[in-house]
Amino acid sequence: FTKSKVSHVFLDYQNPWGERVVLEADFPMVIERIRPSLPNVMRAFEVQASPENLRTARKKIGRWYDFGNLALFAGMLALKWLGIKWRNWKSNPKQSICTDIVLLALGWPGDEKMTPGDLLKKIEEAILSGKLEGREISTWTSG
Repeated sequence: FTKSKVSHVFLDYQNPWGERVVLEADFPMVIERIRPSLPNVMRAFEVQASPENLRTARKKIGRWYDFGNLALFAGMLALKWLGIKWRNWKSNPKQSICTDIVLLALGWPGDEKMTPGDLLKKIEEAILSGKLEGREISTWTSG
């Protein structure tokens, strides 16, 4: 759809009971679940999310996936294909896409919607510039 190297992002962390869990906006809503087997190709970054920011992201659990933004995103891609750049469309605060959850956990909330590829680039730049403490811990394939 986006021709990006990354099509989805999520948080993987240890909950208070010691279980590895995933927090993600995935069809049809924001969920937290025991970490399943991992997708085929991943890039993993270890970054520090404050407990407060993680609580903020977890407040989205149970909210609906932002289907309207998928339509807007498709329109943005069509405009991009025509050479017109359109960014920073307004988000619905009651709904989320996958990047919203990670942005909240990192303390980077805002109205901007971005693709998983854009978020990956933002994380890489923040780590390299020292604005975010973290490191890439692995690139792997499973299955």
